[in-house]
Amino acid sequence: MIELTESQEFLVRPRPKGTESIRSLLHRLIRQNKLSPRLLGESQGVAHATTTALALAASAGWQSENILRRGALIPTPGISEGTISVGISRLGKRSFVGNQRRICPQCIANRSDTPLAWEIYVNRACHIHGCLLVDRCSSCKEPLEWLTYDLGCNSCGNSLSQMTTHEAPKWARMLSQWVHMSVSRSIRGIREDGRQVSGLFRVRLDKLLLLLDVLRHVLLRRWLSARVWDQFNLPWAVELLKSPDFRFWLWNALFLHAAKDPMTLAKALVPNGTGLSSASFFDHLSTNAPIPVFVLDSLRKLKERRLVSQLSSLEIFDPRLHGIRPAMQVMSQFGSKESRRDQTHIREFHEEVLEDEEAGILVSPC
Repeated sequence: MIELTESQEFLVRPRPKGTESIRSLLHRLIRQNKLSPRLLGESQGVAHATTTALALAASAGWQSENILRRGALIPTPGISEGTISVGISRLGKRSFVGNQRRICPQCIANRSDTPLAWEIYVNRACHIHGCLLVDRCSSCKEPLEWLTYDLGCNSCGNSLSQMTTHEAPKWARMLSQWVHMSVSRSIRGIREDGRQVSGLFRVRLDKLLLLLDVLRHVLLRRWLSARVWDQFNLPWAVELLKSPDFRFWLWNALFLHAAKDPMTLAKALVPNGTGLSSASFFDHLSTNAPIPVFVLDSLRKLKERRLVSQLSSLEIFDPRLHGIRPAMQVMSQFGSKESRRDQTHIREFHEEVLEDEEAGILVSPC
């Protein structure tokens, strides 16, 4: 930790930009004042960075409230390690990427700050350029670090702006837009959901991540085999959340389920990014949840006949009819004109996911 007296000030005092992360702000402070990054300490975690930034607030000319909105450690009942606040949202520590740095080479070429959205674990793409975020040097393959003075790789010196980029798949680009808007809404203190336009829905960050957590680690875990889940859990979760009707049903179902025990409500509604935390609260939800028609049609396309047979006794959530109906009724309409149009979309969707997986440029986070 840097120790400064109240009379000391930094010569250059960068102002926090938009949705800039605390680690990015500290990095700019160090670079612009030509100081050693090691002065910030060895830890590069979000909570430690916020503690450091608060200690430097007076010397750097920062408002403490502005710092706290970008990643403060908050004591939370029932959670021993506390939660990280992003504005009005409360997140588990595993919702962030940890110590590793992520960048968009195209953004770094024109700007020195990096947005908080890049540090959210499930986000894989830049919301501006639509390319996959880079967390390893494209030359030496070493992880990118925050504790570096120059805008380059600590190991080989390769410029961050020269790192190799790959176009992100459509679902990853969509998710990056959601995460960016959710971070902005949380920092600005907007609690109400915004209107969905062109597939982009606007909710708080904690709500978005909780919906993803429950979908991936509870519902899709129950419906899919381990192999199919490993390949498709995050892309399918994004595709399912594009439906306003399914999203509305899911949020109400998990909120009402968590509210059965008011003592654990606050803890249950904190996204943590892990299957264990989600399953412990919402496992019972999966036994009564209707399976989305997209999942059933996708399993048919993947020729997962055993899974289709097992799920045929469940009720189906069909957004085309804004409701729930028996599975056998949906399956009997598999060859209809409307169904064939959906099959084309599903085939193209899975082909893109599998191509990216085979190329080794995208791995869904667990």
